[in-house]
Amino acid sequence: MHGGANHQRNNPITHLCIYCLRRLGADRFNREHVLSEAFGKFKQALVLHRCVCRDCNSFFANELEVRFARGAFEGMLRYQKGMGTSGDRSRHLAYVEIAVPEGTDWAGVRLMATKGDAGFCYTVAPQAAFLDEPSKRWLHFTTDEIDKGALEPHPAFKNKGAQIRILGPDQAAHDAVISTLKAHAITFQRSGELRPFEGLYGNPDTLVEVTFTINKGIRRCVAKYAFNYMAYICGSEFAAGTDFDVLRRFIRFGETPPDPPLVVPSYAPILYDDKPAERQTDGHLLTLSWDNTPLNLIGQVSLFNHLTYRIILCQNFAHPLWRPVRSGHHYDLAAKTVKPLTGFSRDLGV
Repeated sequence: MHGGANHQRNNPITHLCIYCLRRLGADRFNREHVLSEAFGKFKQALVLHRCVCRDCNSFFANELEVRFARGAFEGMLRYQKGMGTSGDRSRHLAYVEIAVPEGTDWAGVRLMATKGDAGFCYTVAPQAAFLDEPSKRWLHFTTDEIDKGALEPHPAFKNKGAQIRILGPDQAAHDAVISTLKAHAITFQRSGELRPFEGLYGNPDTLVEVTFTINKGIRRCVAKYAFNYMAYICGSEFAAGTDFDVLRRFIRFGETPPDPPLVVPSYAPILYDDKPAERQTDGHLLTLSWDNTPLNLIGQVSLFNHLTYRIILCQNFAHPLWRPVRSGHHYDLAAKTVKPLTGFSRDLGV
């Protein structure tokens, strides 16, 4: 008995991290939600236990997920649903540009998402607008863009007589824009007052134009959700297989392989009866299945059932222990539940 106890102490049980592939003691792991709680807290949420080490978990939270949840297009949808709001604070979305569309006197004015009395709405972002004489159009630049050199291709905007508008939600923002322009050697004389944006403030139904960027960091974060889901469905030992090394290293270390791209966004719906502009649910969808070759494992992630990301988890699966995989789950925002997809999934084909 004594010898057996010593043997147990000298050989502690370890677990394999599906991302860094290190074997570590149980105390080096914490639980990992398949889909970040930033996008809602659900009953029966899908959770991985002793699959993702604390180091990898911390890296993902600080380097990928916070930027995705707060700056991507899905971050705007998240804010629109009332998730992660704090008082009436406006939200800057790093990878989303919101503007007044063409056809109005204020076409091109840059906006920020904000939370007002009517819920999600828009307010004007601190910015300067310059009249482009050749096109007779006003071009708008936020203070961040000006600091990053957005005015350099437009030397005429620094000329005497150039027409400039200063826009901001309050006097402090207005003054900040003026200070930014002065720092870039742009001065001007005030020549009049601007009228307010009628019908814009506090109106959640304001028609806006949205342009968003899907960069490498966003693709890595979405791929992580698909990889987590595969580990939940198939187990950590399956996910640790070498067939998934390409995607694993893309997610954890940002190594980008040659074509084809691992993560492809589209407006193609996952559910059978959904159309690009008409969806059955505003909940989140995750699916996992082999493609037509049964050698390529494909995941799909659609947050708020809007954009769909198709993730190539592996190509030309070579492990001798092939298994059938066909699974999907629906995160219901209204009921706060997570349930398997059944007969209405286009991806599952059932």
